[in-house]
Amino acid sequence: MLIDEDEVDETVISQSNKNPQNKTKSSRPSVRGNYANNDINLDLPPISNIEDLMEVIIDKALGLGFKEAVNDLRKGGVYPLKVATLFSGTESPLIALQLNSQTLEKKGLPPIEIDHLFSTEIDSGKQAYIERNFHPKILFRDARDFIPKNDKPPVTATTAYGAEVEIPRVIDLLIAGFVCKDLSSLNAKKKTLMDGGESSDTWRALFNFAKEFRPSVILIENVKSKGETWKDIQKKLLSIDYESQWHIVDTKHYGLPQTRQRMYMVAVNKQLHDSGAKAAALGWKETMQKLQRQCSSPFEAWLPKEISRQQNYTNLVSETDWVLSKLRYELMRLIDRLGTKHPISQYNDNGSSCPPDFANRKFYFSQSSRVYDCFDIAHLQGALAGHDSLHKMAVWDVSQNADRFRAKLGLVPAITPSGCDFISNQQTALTGPQLLVLQGMPFDKLLLGNETWKELQDLAGNAMSVPVIGASIISALIHCRKGFHKKSKQLTSNPDARLNQKTILVTPENMGHQTLKSSEFEELDISQLIRDAASSARLCACEGVKDISKSPVQVCKDCGHTACAGCAGNPLHVYHSAISRHDRLFPTDFIQKWRPQLPARVTFTDFPSLLEVQTGSDTDASNFAERVDEVDLNSQCFSISNFARSENIWKVLYVSDEATLELQIEKTVEWKLYIKCPRSLPANSSLRKTLEQPVARGLVKSSLLEPTWGVLNTQTDSCQLLILGSAETTAAWRNRLGLLDYVNETVPMEIDITSNDAREFVQELIGHYTLLPDCGTAMCSLYKKSCDPPLYFFLDSDAIGHGDLDSFVFSHDLRRMPYGSSRISHARLDCSWRPWSGKCDGKTPIKTTFTAQWTASDIRLNANVPDVHVRIPSAKSAISESALHGCSHAVTVLNVQTKAVTDTEEFSAFSWALEKAKLLPSFPDWHTFPVASTTDNCTCAPPLPDILWSVNDNFEATAREERKSAAEVERAVQTRPHVYNIDTSINSAVAELNVAVNVSVLRHCARSRLLNTEVDCNEAWRLLTDHVEPASKSFPQLLLGSNAQDNIHPGPRKMQLELTDTQKRSLTWMEKQELGVSMTIEEIEEAIQHDLGWRLEVRASTTATLRGGVLADLPSFGKTVTTIALIQTEFEKKTPVAILEDNCQLSSGLPNLVDVAATLIVCPEHIAKQWREEFERFLDEDQFEQYNILLITRYSDLERLSIADVQNARLIIVAWKVFANGSYVSDLARFAALPEPATMKGRAYEAWLDYATKVIPTRLKELQDTGVVEFNKNTHKTLEERLANPDFQAVVPVKIGHGSAYQTYDPADSTTWGKRTARPAPKVTIKKARSEHTTRATEADADWTTYPTPLLQLFRFNRVVVDEYHYLYTELDASHAAVKKINAHKRWILSGTPALTNFTDVNQMAMLLGVRLGRDVWDSTNFTPIEKRLASEQTEVERFLSRTQIMSYQWHEARHNRAQGFLNTFARQNAPSLEHIECTEILRPVELGVAHYAVYLELSQHLSSLRMQIKKQKPAKRSKSDAKAHDSLRNVRFEKSLRNSETAEQALVHAALEFTTSAGESKLPTLVAQRQAQIEETKREVFNALIHANMAQNQLIKRFNVHESTYKNLKQLLKEKRGLGDDDAAIAVLKLLRQAEGKGKETSNLADKNKGVAHLKLLTQNLYAAAQELTSRMRSYRFLNSIQQFIATLSNDNTSSEDIACSSPTCAATSQSLILVDNCGHLVCEACLGKRLDRESCVHKGCSVPVQASNLIRLSELGLENTVSLDVSFGRKLDDICELIKRMPKEDQCILFVPSENATDTLEEVFAHHGISHHQRAALMPETIHDFQTNQDPEKKKKVLILPLGGVEASGVNLTNANHIIFLSPHLAESQYEYDSQMAQAVARSRRFGQKKKVFIYHCAALRTIDVDIMEKRHKRVDAIEEAAGSPIQTPDTISNKREKTKLIRKTSGRMALVPVSWVTDEEKRAKLGVEENQKFTSLITFSDRYQYDEE
Repeated sequence: MLIDEDEVDETVISQSNKNPQNKTKSSRPSVRGNYANNDINLDLPPISNIEDLMEVIIDKALGLGFKEAVNDLRKGGVYPLKVATLFSGTESPLIALQLNSQTLEKKGLPPIEIDHLFSTEIDSGKQAYIERNFHPKILFRDARDFIPKNDKPPVTATTAYGAEVEIPRVIDLLIAGFVCKDLSSLNAKKKTLMDGGESSDTWRALFNFAKEFRPSVILIENVKSKGETWKDIQKKLLSIDYESQWHIVDTKHYGLPQTRQRMYMVAVNKQLHDSGAKAAALGWKETMQKLQRQCSSPFEAWLPKEISRQQNYTNLVSETDWVLSKLRYELMRLIDRLGTKHPISQYNDNGSSCPPDFANRKFYFSQSSRVYDCFDIAHLQGALAGHDSLHKMAVWDVSQNADRFRAKLGLVPAITPSGCDFISNQQTALTGPQLLVLQGMPFDKLLLGNETWKELQDLAGNAMSVPVIGASIISALIHCRKGFHKKSKQLTSNPDARLNQKTILVTPENMGHQTLKSSEFEELDISQLIRDAASSARLCACEGVKDISKSPVQVCKDCGHTACAGCAGNPLHVYHSAISRHDRLFPTDFIQKWRPQLPARVTFTDFPSLLEVQTGSDTDASNFAERVDEVDLNSQCFSISNFARSENIWKVLYVSDEATLELQIEKTVEWKLYIKCPRSLPANSSLRKTLEQPVARGLVKSSLLEPTWGVLNTQTDSCQLLILGSAETTAAWRNRLGLLDYVNETVPMEIDITSNDAREFVQELIGHYTLLPDCGTAMCSLYKKSCDPPLYFFLDSDAIGHGDLDSFVFSHDLRRMPYGSSRISHARLDCSWRPWSGKCDGKTPIKTTFTAQWTASDIRLNANVPDVHVRIPSAKSAISESALHGCSHAVTVLNVQTKAVTDTEEFSAFSWALEKAKLLPSFPDWHTFPVASTTDNCTCAPPLPDILWSVNDNFEATAREERKSAAEVERAVQTRPHVYNIDTSINSAVAELNVAVNVSVLRHCARSRLLNTEVDCNEAWRLLTDHVEPASKSFPQLLLGSNAQDNIHPGPRKMQLELTDTQKRSLTWMEKQELGVSMTIEEIEEAIQHDLGWRLEVRASTTATLRGGVLADLPSFGKTVTTIALIQTEFEKKTPVAILEDNCQLSSGLPNLVDVAATLIVCPEHIAKQWREEFERFLDEDQFEQYNILLITRYSDLERLSIADVQNARLIIVAWKVFANGSYVSDLARFAALPEPATMKGRAYEAWLDYATKVIPTRLKELQDTGVVEFNKNTHKTLEERLANPDFQAVVPVKIGHGSAYQTYDPADSTTWGKRTARPAPKVTIKKARSEHTTRATEADADWTTYPTPLLQLFRFNRVVVDEYHYLYTELDASHAAVKKINAHKRWILSGTPALTNFTDVNQMAMLLGVRLGRDVWDSTNFTPIEKRLASEQTEVERFLSRTQIMSYQWHEARHNRAQGFLNTFARQNAPSLEHIECTEILRPVELGVAHYAVYLELSQHLSSLRMQIKKQKPAKRSKSDAKAHDSLRNVRFEKSLRNSETAEQALVHAALEFTTSAGESKLPTLVAQRQAQIEETKREVFNALIHANMAQNQLIKRFNVHESTYKNLKQLLKEKRGLGDDDAAIAVLKLLRQAEGKGKETSNLADKNKGVAHLKLLTQNLYAAAQELTSRMRSYRFLNSIQQFIATLSNDNTSSEDIACSSPTCAATSQSLILVDNCGHLVCEACLGKRLDRESCVHKGCSVPVQASNLIRLSELGLENTVSLDVSFGRKLDDICELIKRMPKEDQCILFVPSENATDTLEEVFAHHGISHHQRAALMPETIHDFQTNQDPEKKKKVLILPLGGVEASGVNLTNANHIIFLSPHLAESQYEYDSQMAQAVARSRRFGQKKKVFIYHCAALRTIDVDIMEKRHKRVDAIEEAAGSPIQTPDTISNKREKTKLIRKTSGRMALVPVSWVTDEEKRAKLGVEENQKFTSLITFSDRYQYDEE
């Protein structure tokens, strides 16, 4: 990450203090960063938007000659300013020019007309942005094209779209900012402009362009760099007759709250300015300085609320090695005496964190541990500086290390493309859109498409700050206009004329009229309002605007703070109750219920004149009273505006011209009246501060309109308070933070406040206050007085003020306040008072100022609403008008007139009149348009861009959108006419509001969404006026119907096996479906007007006929036999010829393909033979022979066939992997005469297939006409012609490397130009036909049916059947794409467990059947894996279109219902009847061995602390000698235990499965001994590292007198026993450090100083890593040893109880109620745990591990016993499985389902040891499964077949030879549907028709592990399963028919069972079972979000 040297202080942290151990408070250097911020000028009026800022700059400029400059440009006519930009990026100059013109027009002056000649940009994403927003005449793609080639100046250059065009020569203003990377001081390989590189090349491009094309004026921007650089550039510019000046500017001096120093330069063409060029340049510089305007608002004020502060972050999956950064941070902690704690992130060495409960957790969990430490160090530094950063508006760029933080409060550091600007008081990072705003971009005016927020940040980071470049342009126009060209008076037309067109409003005739009479306000149920508000208000930061937390919300009993269980924990609070989600009310429901009941408009009467009642001569009070009286509140009308949901409160806003009235609903209901502040007041005006308070407040008791009013009295008053602190004290805030200089700082636990002042408002403060140190607030300063309501006393921080000026306040409200608002407080203490300052002696009087006093007043609030006259059209009238006009017209649907009560025409002033009127024009039914629509030539719904192709050197084709038309599509979509047009006007005291809707826009868009606009299309519309966007709710589960209502089919006559009745019903339905079923395909476009609550919808629909459907019968039902019966029935009714004749009628008008009567069955390879065997089984021999079945399991099988073979077959069975064979695709490309695809993945391959499918009919006709040989000869010619087609000449965007990957541009060497257009197509040679094919072809040259390798895309089959579809769909690979393109008249999908998660799953199913139900629109917050993949493969335009409109919940709900409708018609699912097959399910619980469970527990606790998110460590580069050391790291042991698991849950499943122990070994003592040996090994590594580092240091000093600081600092750290966080480890390392002094021999081979320094740094890094590893090993040893000692006490051996005592040095107890801390291994008793002063630390004094609830393990709950294994053991679970298999009857076989491939590898080793014959996974091929099915040879027969659960290998195959099914572990599925489906698939392999034996199903689970968690959550049942031995369980008398979750129980007899949970919760049933209450065999984990355990 590169930034400028001005943004970084290069001070080396090690130099800040040479002797830290002697540091005292008085000598401590100031911590970096001056937080007393003078850069925000509060003496100026606050400006917080770019429009106001540019107006101020323009006002200054008009006094400096800008007006004259603008007029000069228009003398003799309008002369457009000819502008061009190089390295254009965000095009800030053009934005600045637009804003300048708009401001001039606003002031009545002529605008600056622009002729935008060209832009130049190399990045394709930015090219699209420029085209969309600015539409330049020319968009050049690479400025380096302006560098002369072969010493010839360029005349033309290449555009972004591949055209060669002439470079414009007449340019007035060229603006450029060439690449700055090589000039940055932080670039380790910094270059000058003469050294080559990106900066050099881009500068050369600018210089040569200026030299050749001679612009009048050039403006240049770049990083500050060094002055010599810009002086050199001045000289070079002067050499080509350009006079120049430059200076350094700072963005904050031009109004933006950002510290961004940049160099700006002007270059004036001397040839056009004569002798005035130098004066013009100097004038430019002087005016630039005069146009400065200091920023006057902090950045938070600039951020619009409508720009989301949330961003999609992904959890970090790997950690980088940050050893040196960690060392750097530890030194900072040592030098600045910051201590060892992590108070903000609560980060732990294992990677866990617990951020503040208001933090953006998604952001937090996407960051690395280095970033966490950044937060904490910056916070600790702030504490030293005297403030709490959680309550200050600081911004830290955490992409840098903490010692580089420089920004002051309220200011953003320089915005960079890859920075990460973290806001301390919001605990989140600034997003891309916010950064654009802080660069001065008018975000709401930008046309943004599919840019990610990271790309938006890149736009912002590379942009010129708009006001700065705006000032630069103004200065140039003032001083340099003499040289502008004025030859052409022609104005360029607007690139999109529609931008200047106004929508034409059409009013239908005969509009109906009605009057809404004023009515009396009906009183509300205030108590119910309060209850509803409490249950729907935002109770946790994660809830946002309209959601409610999924987790229960916890309530603090001390302060009332709320946070959900997932966010709570930092600060701790004292949570005592929880609010369930089921007890909550959704916010939208609250609004929908209460808004209609509230008055639409209110007014005041009898509001007093404050000037008249004012007493005294207080100037501030007089100004306040004057402002209030000026507003004249009695004349203001307050219209209801919106509901604002905040922390524990609802606010209903009523607005008027000059004031705002808020109805605040909390525990009470209160009105608060706020007066708007005049814009001209300075930011620090006392009046502005006062107006942040409410002018009046009215407490509602029973009547909403009759509150008890009080008016604000601003006359200052004060008193003296005495504060007496209690003798009992506790650690103060800085002490709690661990700051070493404040270890003795304390605060009283209680204080008593007294005063001799008897005034009532003073006496309210008097009383006893108790400290609440765990309840947050600034500096943990909260005291509480118990009264009703509670009164709080705490430090109230000003977000941008100096910490020393913050004061303690008394208030009932302790919420966090957003910037610009103030809390209502009773009084404020003198800012010097602090409870830790020793002023709590009860003697020192403290000045207290009363900030808010309220004077009772008889103000009246009225709800009188004038009559409202409403006109609305009939639906028929509105439709007729819409049909007559295009999208330039909008039809009035609501006209409202009423008495004017204000002069403003703002919409908000009329909102009251619409409260009831807006509900009237409701047309909820669909209304059909009377006239057909067309979208021809309509720019509001442009067609998608064409797909073109580029061909690379390997002759591979890549699909690319035609880029220029893509940009035009995006621009057209962004600039289409508004759907809603709201017009307000006031005429003759009558206010009129007109609402019109542009139905045509939606109509055109809806039609264009249908894939084929040529088909007949029906269109309809409707308007719903009661739209409410609900919180996100899940839709009902998609369901499948059965064939119970269908008739029984007589069945085929010639089948060997009789179908069951259910199968015959299914056959009836299938035959009916093949006759053809019509369905409606529709697209709906919607537009929502949120202020009105309107949703306008237009539906375009067409019909399609499907022949086929989805046969989703459950596994074992017999889908195969039903399908065979369908095929056979048709052949019994018709001959193949008759079938072809019928199909030919259906094929009329379709492309030319080979029609065949055959059915094509596509299936996995391993069941292809099974299909053939099933046909042979069910058909007699003659019938089977007639089918002439072709079996194609490999591509070689296809190669042996010809077209004639396919024509003669009735059935072709093909394994779907054939379609993905490279040779198949090559032959398909050859047949189609196309280059092969560059990829066979995703949409790119689908696009290639689409093209191939489109050209195949033409090529097939050519084959049929010419014969095989001639066809092959012509292929080469056809291919060359195709490559010459423009379709295959797509432009490839230029791609260049950056940094070290960049190649310096050489005009003579094309390899340095970057990847550009596709090179000329290579000479193509067609593959020769294989010899056997050639022979066959020559025998019958004219017979086209002899064509070899009959590609299946050449045929139109009678029927295609896709078996095991769900596995094909899961992959979405080349096979899936190819199968979709197979042509057939009838299409069937077979799947016993089809994916039915949502609309996408059903839509993909429908697409395989030949229709598309709708376009792809996904919920980005709830992507399924398939949707993520589909989204990633969208084209740029598709991605853009999917982001341009967020569809409503109702829209998605309608699609969900359409998906269900599709399933109702085209899918059926029947259950098999298997009662005749006896089956027993058996539970196999296993208690893990003690060592196994200890290791499992260690991993489980580690992952739980990471919130079940895996963060893998990225190792740093190490020498080979260090590899062994690195491999033994504790973190690496954890990573090994993850076994490449994708999720934490998967890792735990594996951990519970295997644990190998040698014979005669007791594993736990062995583990402890191993840890001891590892500790000794690591000590040796540390010792050796110290010796090598000492040697390297001595060499550097002796040979070069170089004192490298990194190693020196580390030694200093270790001597201080710091940096490791564990005193045992620190003492051990210190001892080694002393032993290593003077050891080792020096060598004399060091010749290079730099290499020596680098080598010593590497040694230092490895040494510190080894020391940290020693810490980890010692903690691991401590953890295991504690468990071993505890078990020893249970065994009654000689172990003393003192050996397992509490680790607290002050503890008097021994082993009572001991708890183990998993992170460090220390033991703690209950008493010491509760006595901790810091409730987040370990009790052991020398341990810095943060301790949270998830880190605590009660030893009494482990239930362990130690045993010795007599044989090699692989863990009790696997041992038990082996014993089970061995006990099975010899003739029985077993299927073992494993959770993953890793488990398969383990089992092969286990079975080999136990001598159990099995099929190895390496050989898991169709032949293997066939062998397991059929091999009955006692010597070769395999006992076990290992299959992965959920894998395709287990699908469809008939394994009735096996009658034992073992589930090695419970199935870890992401959803309940997935679990049920895949378990059913697994069981159905054996329990199915044809099974002759009793089936045994075994469910294995390790107790107290994740196995039990999964089983209890997922394995739903109506009955129980139990262990095999013992008496059966007593079943309850009544059993529910509905499956429910289960509970693992152990009866008093000791026997275990898995029973429905209701059996245990019901006391009577539990007693009958003989089960004790509160049994628990689950583990300690909470599942991650990936595994959805919510109810269906």
